[in-house]
Formats: sequence, C-alpha cells, structure tokens
Amino acid sequence: MKLPGLIMALMVLASGCSSGPPPRIYLLNRPLDAIGSSTSVADDGLRLQLSPVLLPDYLDNTELLLRDGPHEITVSATGRWGERLSKGVTHALGAALVTRLPRSSVTLDPAVDHSYRQIAVDIDSFDLWADGRCVLSAIWTISAGDAKAASSNGRGVYQLPATSRLHRVSDADIVSAMSEALGKLADSIILDTKNPMAASVNVSK
Repeated sequence: MKLPGLIMALMVLASGCSSGPPPRIYLLNRPLDAIGSSTSVADDGLRLQLSPVLLPDYLDNTELLLRDGPHEITVSATGRWGERLSKGVTHALGAALVTRLPRSSVTLDPAVDHSYRQIAVDIDSFDLWADGRCVLSAIWTISAGDAKAASSNGRGVYQLPATSRLHRVSDADIVSAMSEALGKLADSIILDTKNPMAASVNVSK
C-alpha cells in the first residue's frame, strides 16, 4: 500500500475507534439560585459563610472516578463533571445547607460581616468503590466572625451501601451516591453549628 493510502486507512481506523456518543455531563445536586447572601434572616436563623471546600488533588478535576482497589482508580469514558469537583462539592454542600436551614442565610461570599459564622471543610477522601459503596471522610471547623470567639471542630465518616443493581456501577450511581453523602455531611455540620459542645468526631453510616 502506498503511503497516502496507508495514512488514509489509519485515519479511518482512528475515527472508527473514537466513534460513539459524547460523554454525559453531570452536576451534583444543587438548585442554581439557592445560595446567596440574603439579609432576610429569621430571629432564630443562622448566618453561615461556607469557604471553598478542599479536596485531594487526584479528585479535583472534571473526571468521574471509580475506585477499583486500594491503589487503582478507573476514569469513566461515558461521563464527566460539568465543573471542577471542588467547585461542585462547594456548591452542592452550600445548597444542602440552604435546603435544611430555610430560615437562615448561607453564602459563599467571603465578604461578610462578623455576624456570620465561617465554615471550613477539608475532605480527606470521597470515593465510589466498584461494589457501589460511597465513602466520604471530612473534617470541618466552625468559627465566629469575631477572632476571639471559640471555634468548634468536627470529623465525619459517611459510608453509603451499594445502590447499583447492575453488574457495574454507572455514572448516575456515582453522582447519586456522592450527592447523598454530601447531604449527610451537611446534617452533621448543622448539628455541630447548633450544638458547639457536640462530640468532635461524628461517624455516620
């Protein structure tokens, strides 16, 4: 086969191998207009400012990842996040706080007054395993706007059981499990916010 024909054949082969539907784009559960800095807070409401959530480097991208073992990660070829995961987690956690605290004000804006309590969250791990288990481990600090005020610290480990009924975990399973885990994290943060004397370690399954 002459060189031009060989090049053409390779191009056709490459295009055939890459054919298929484009990857689906996912976002963690969050109403787009849920998070703001509303000033209409009920007398018994809270004022909370959520800082950007920190994630391990291997997670902070737009790839949907599946943990296949202690040392192996698989990247989904059929789906990806619509934004970096650190942004998606921050938005989803903020929205979960808003949903659970309708009489309060929750904002991501750092330019707030001293009446707001700052919430800082650092996620150690956030993995969806091949058998469908979603494991989220996180620590958080809640501090008042006044630097002299005491702060509270908490830790939560959340393990959701396998949810997939298929032989393999789907992209939708990953998104659903991670969204649910963030809801459980929000519940723990709210409990710690309302009861600063709660235990610093909070394990939930």
